[in-house]
Amino acid sequence: MGTVILSPVSSYLIATHGWSISYFILGIVAGIAFIAPAQFPRREPQKAVAGALRTISSTPQTSPDEFTLKQALRTRHLWLIYLMYFLCWTCIFAVMGHLVRHAEDMNISRTVAATFLSVVGASGIAGRIAMGSISDRIGRKISLIICLILVGGIMFWLTTIESVWTFYFFSAIFGFCYGGIVTVVAATVGRLFWFTAYGGNLWLGGNTCRLWWCR
Repeated sequence: MGTVILSPVSSYLIATHGWSISYFILGIVAGIAFIAPAQFPRREPQKAVAGALRTISSTPQTSPDEFTLKQALRTRHLWLIYLMYFLCWTCIFAVMGHLVRHAEDMNISRTVAATFLSVVGASGIAGRIAMGSISDRIGRKISLIICLILVGGIMFWLTTIESVWTFYFFSAIFGFCYGGIVTVVAATVGRLFWFTAYGGNLWLGGNTCRLWWCR
């Protein structure tokens, strides 16, 4: 929701106060938004965690073959996923950073252009939810390929569009696909490399990170 709400707000702040003061204001808002909610999470009871892990490890998708982080780094699957993700997000964030300015070059007002990013954010939410469900049905790999092809193709189309409605259409498709990529990549990593306590026990500094290979 941050992209939906803060895109027009940021545009207004920059127009009225300049980018430097706007960064300062947004920094204060971000600090409060990050720090305040972080005071409320609690650790799950150990019995609940143990029960959840037993349920996960008993599913037919898991394998007894255990990988340390060092072993996983020797697999080409991990490096290919990271390479794909790096190249993908280099392009996506280039568009996100320049979309408003590009629209202004097409004689579209800054206020209207800022709403394009709001559309990207809103459709990104839809893409995360929809592609997660779709990938359960047609598979992670096919879903990821579909999203990558669509987002790449529509980025080529961006070089030709000029009208407001075509920018809105681009923003909707672009946001949906990039949101879908976020979800499907996370699910793909979980499908290929099973993390015990997926986010909590991943220690990059040593061999305490456990990865399970899913066939």
